[in-house]
Amino acid sequence: MNTLRGRHHRFAAVVIAFGALAVGHVPAQAAPTPAPTAAKLPAWTIIYYGVGGNNLEAAMVNDVKEMGIVDFGGEVNLYGFLDREVKDNSTPDGELVDGAVPGLGDWTGGKAFKVKQGKLIEMLDVGRTDSGSPDTLAWFVSQVMTIAPAQHTALILSDHGLGPLAFGTDDEEGSDMSIVEIATALDEALPNNEKLDLIAFDACLMATAEVIYWMSSFADRLVVSEDLIPGFGYDYRDLRGLTADPTMNADELGQLLVDSFSDQYGPYSDYANTSLALIDPLMAGSFSSVLDGLAQAIIQTDSVPQFHRAVADSRAAITLDPLSLTVDLGDLSRRLAQPEFPNSVRIAADSVFRFVDRLVIDQYRGIGRKENTGISIVVPPPEKLAAIVKKYGENGVYSWTTFLNTLAAEAAATPQVAGGAMWTQDTPTLLASKKEGIAIASALDATIAKQQGVSQVRALFGEPTDAGGMYVYGLDTALQDGGTTTFTTAWDYTLWGITNDEQEWFYPTVAISRGASGITAIAVGTVEQPDGQSVPISLRWSIDPSTGSPGNLQLFDAGGGGVAEYSPPAGSRMILDQYVLTPDGLRLDAGVAGVLSLDVEVVVSRFRYQSGTTIAVGLAARDSQGNWYGNFGFVAVPA
Repeated sequence: MNTLRGRHHRFAAVVIAFGALAVGHVPAQAAPTPAPTAAKLPAWTIIYYGVGGNNLEAAMVNDVKEMGIVDFGGEVNLYGFLDREVKDNSTPDGELVDGAVPGLGDWTGGKAFKVKQGKLIEMLDVGRTDSGSPDTLAWFVSQVMTIAPAQHTALILSDHGLGPLAFGTDDEEGSDMSIVEIATALDEALPNNEKLDLIAFDACLMATAEVIYWMSSFADRLVVSEDLIPGFGYDYRDLRGLTADPTMNADELGQLLVDSFSDQYGPYSDYANTSLALIDPLMAGSFSSVLDGLAQAIIQTDSVPQFHRAVADSRAAITLDPLSLTVDLGDLSRRLAQPEFPNSVRIAADSVFRFVDRLVIDQYRGIGRKENTGISIVVPPPEKLAAIVKKYGENGVYSWTTFLNTLAAEAAATPQVAGGAMWTQDTPTLLASKKEGIAIASALDATIAKQQGVSQVRALFGEPTDAGGMYVYGLDTALQDGGTTTFTTAWDYTLWGITNDEQEWFYPTVAISRGASGITAIAVGTVEQPDGQSVPISLRWSIDPSTGSPGNLQLFDAGGGGVAEYSPPAGSRMILDQYVLTPDGLRLDAGVAGVLSLDVEVVVSRFRYQSGTTIAVGLAARDSQGNWYGNFGFVAVPA
């Protein structure tokens, strides 16, 4: 297990003091009021901690308003803290307003409050503070635990999330907390090995093995998501279920949160890729040994290239772009347990799968996440290994950190082959070319592919460049021909165009992800805001496989220490990125695909090449270093 418990951690002094927050505050000269006995304690205290100094501020203001209509008091207390910034983070459509809150007003900085009988009551205005600091978190949790002891206590942490690497982005202070820093804060706030009944993250990507591992010392139950939490977050009005039945235990409260999330997002196809799980972390300490068994089996059987391939093919828990950081651990284990892997890898993978199944008590899965098992793990793509592992460090599970370091070291030691040597032929073989579509095939050099550790092969479609390369307008997964090194792909000359008027169309790189529930398309780029800031984005939409019609157009923000739905300010421009393939590899050019104003509606539509048009088709293989090796050619669309 982790080593925080049993050691005392002393923080730098926190200058904030609760002062009048202690209800019935006793003057210093008076004798302290005896703590209530266990029989007299209220049933529950809910502690809400919101880091709102970022683009989620308006959503959190809405959350606090939701809390304010619940009849807390008596057997269920709720104490909250929300930090806000000067910037107005209201959404352009007016759906979420960053303004005044009944009972609390409109404020900047941190404010502590409680909810009683359907009213929000201000307890303390601390002014500007660093809510992305573990010191502030430790202070608030310890203060509430002191003034509002209860038979059961739950902590809800709300903001951006990025698994073990970051939670709680305070833009003004430039800070956030890793999972180890959160654990250290709770170690300070919960002395004598005291545990919370439940910790819930109203934040993206926190259902990782690493988060579960570090939080297992501090809570009996966890509520976490592998995926993006939509901007609206939890529906805090549904905590009325707890005030109506305060005899709930931690499992029942966790199930209430999961059911509420399902009711809130399940009926809407826009939120197909959402999930939430109730986790029992009691056995999380065994994660290290179970994962160590899998890691050792992969290394000892020289299965690293096949492991990269399984990761590339698996249902990633977050697929905003081709460089996702986490993968569903159960689905990955299922793939590693297939017959093509050595027995030791298959046995170890089966153990991991069974372990995940034991830890997950209850879960909601959107229609796009039916293969999710509730827990994910950090698996950076090969080209991101070194950078992510450096930041990952002590935030991960020890054995998995060691494994990722081994992968990074192997990737760094792998020599890069000369451009084109990865493939046995200069251009793909044309299998079919007719007006309905085109099919091609190409074969890898088996020896070089094994030496390089090929992790992924993608099908590429687009147009020729003036320099003899190709603009990549579509990326899809190439099909492997049985157990051979030959890969094939087929294309019907259809691309996805993006426009915001009737005259000008852009054809950005679109990564296609095919799953049991349908097809998802992703275009990447940046948004330039009027204040000069550039925000990395992913534009994502679903595709109806029966009609090919696009829908559910969403824009996501990949910056700020996490990922969330993003509402660009008025006057923002979207700059679409473009992949370009040459014999020397695949590179990403920013802005080549064009610039679109976001002042009007952005439309996505299909585009089909006409006969006689010269197109480019090919395949690209990615090795364990993240290098791409292309094999492509040009052909005219037949009549």
